[in-house]
Amino acid sequence: MRLNSYRSVEHDVLATLPNAMSFGRAAGGLALGVGLATNSVDPGQALIAAGLLGVSDTEGSLIGITARFPRLQRKLRIIPSKWGRIVDPVADKIFAAAVFAGGWAGGDIPSWHGAGILATETATALATLHAKTQGLEPEVTRLGKLGMVARVMTIGLDLAASATAGSPGLSHELLTEGGNAMAVSAMALGSISCAQLFFRSKESSGG
Repeated sequence: MRLNSYRSVEHDVLATLPNAMSFGRAAGGLALGVGLATNSVDPGQALIAAGLLGVSDTEGSLIGITARFPRLQRKLRIIPSKWGRIVDPVADKIFAAAVFAGGWAGGDIPSWHGAGILATETATALATLHAKTQGLEPEVTRLGKLGMVARVMTIGLDLAASATAGSPGLSHELLTEGGNAMAVSAMALGSISCAQLFFRSKESSGG
């Protein structure tokens, strides 16, 4: 994440397609987390749902791709907004936290994956709150996006490993080890992003 005292952009409204995608990702993540925790969704179904929800994190790319067509952007409301800069990272955290917590509770995600990533998410949320107390606004950077990709990939690999647990073999082992490696990457990226956010806010306050 980076700190940016951003100005309100042209369309400071909530009713945009990117904002709807962010809200949908958050709501879908909560529903999926409940389904995993109560074992009312099997790992295979959860894997498909998580993949579809993960695709909704492309709202920023969608804005960039259509930037050369401002009329189309306005017509389809593919427009950036001040609200979007707040909603997007919050939606990411709700999605990741809900799915990891639910998968952990339901036994589809290893305990250390769930605990470790939830811990880094909590730390990042606290660092974000600290930044806000300094009068600054955090914005998702490339590092933060990479962390989100790593978290989504961890979810996918963990659910795929859980889905193949009944037929252990090389594929199951590869999925399990891949999930472990990706979980470590997600925790590392989350920790670095959190540290950057905290120290930059400290520097900006003259500490």
